[in-house]
Amino acid sequence: MRKHADARAQQASIQNSVEHEKRMKELDQHIAQGDWEQAQRDATSANQQVKFFNDLNDVGAKPLPGPDGEPLQFSTHEEAEKAAHDNAKFFIGEFKTRTAFDPTTGKYSVYKVPDTDIKNVQLKDPTTGKMHTIPRMSPSEYLDYQTRVQGLKKGALEITKIGAEITRLQTDVKASGLYGAALKDLTAATDKDGNVDLSKIPGGSRAVLVEHASKGLEDALRARSAAIEKHTKAVDAGDKDAIDEAKQNIEDATQISRHYGGVLSTITGNKKASSTAYKPADAPLAQGSARYTMDGHSIDFPIGSDAEKKMLQKFPNLKPSAGSVPPGKVAVYGPDGFRTYLSKDEAEKAKALNAQTGRNDLTFIPGPDAPAPQPNNSSSASTASLQ
Repeated sequence: MRKHADARAQQASIQNSVEHEKRMKELDQHIAQGDWEQAQRDATSANQQVKFFNDLNDVGAKPLPGPDGEPLQFSTHEEAEKAAHDNAKFFIGEFKTRTAFDPTTGKYSVYKVPDTDIKNVQLKDPTTGKMHTIPRMSPSEYLDYQTRVQGLKKGALEITKIGAEITRLQTDVKASGLYGAALKDLTAATDKDGNVDLSKIPGGSRAVLVEHASKGLEDALRARSAAIEKHTKAVDAGDKDAIDEAKQNIEDATQISRHYGGVLSTITGNKKASSTAYKPADAPLAQGSARYTMDGHSIDFPIGSDAEKKMLQKFPNLKPSAGSVPPGKVAVYGPDGFRTYLSKDEAEKAKALNAQTGRNDLTFIPGPDAPAPQPNNSSSASTASLQ
């Protein structure tokens, strides 16, 4: 029975680390798109891996050595699967193993779990918070218990505690102590173009950044969810002061989430310079892309893309910057997102027609000046297509 249970636990650890790899690759994109529900799941997965890594160290688990005697570590699970196929005897044996993300190296490791029981184990009841002393447990039983505790869903943050939690997180983001020192190492490893050489960051600093950012992101998103609930209740009650306070709470928690999400994506090697990654407001804009600025961050999307439409569904009042519009043109946005580009003359006609019909549902964003366009016989057709 123990062998079967341990095999299930081993398989579960592999599944959890595969899920972690997938979520760390997607975290940056989720935050850029404002998909906070998925970002919350990303943060939970990151936290669980940090805790599991610490638990493995607590029971004395050691990385499984490969044929050369060096610890088996892999950047991706595809690498691990190939190694297992090529060196089966090093993975299959009369011993217990678990797989986990090693924050000190940024790689996934296979750990050999010891057989010697641990005595007088202190375990915290996740419901009551009370500590219990267990006379004897096997390392595997200890790991399984901690995994079950990690799997319990945390309760929502009480609305009355939102302010204090955000203040705590804002103080934390100011980066003092170990976290501040680790951030300095991250900054030192970053070149002028924003590229990070992770090999220049000491293992200890990497571990601090991963653990701190994982917990900070999960806590900040939990506070953000509570602030949204607070805002909903304030709107229902018609309490303007409470509405304004809740809006500020949401904005603060969002900024903090972006900070920790950025650190976590970077330190796990998953911060990518994609079209939807955050960019400086004055960064060159790719042709065919629109730039949106939200909460002090600028995000580029291909015009008319599914990603842009999804973002505008969540933030219908958000409009692209004038710099996104070609010279001499006017970008027209409706309730469903981008419609078309018009000349400035065409735009004036469309604006007047939109007002005459009483709809007033179009937004016109002029680009920089350009030489006057040549007369266009299709202007009336273009204008009519907007209505």
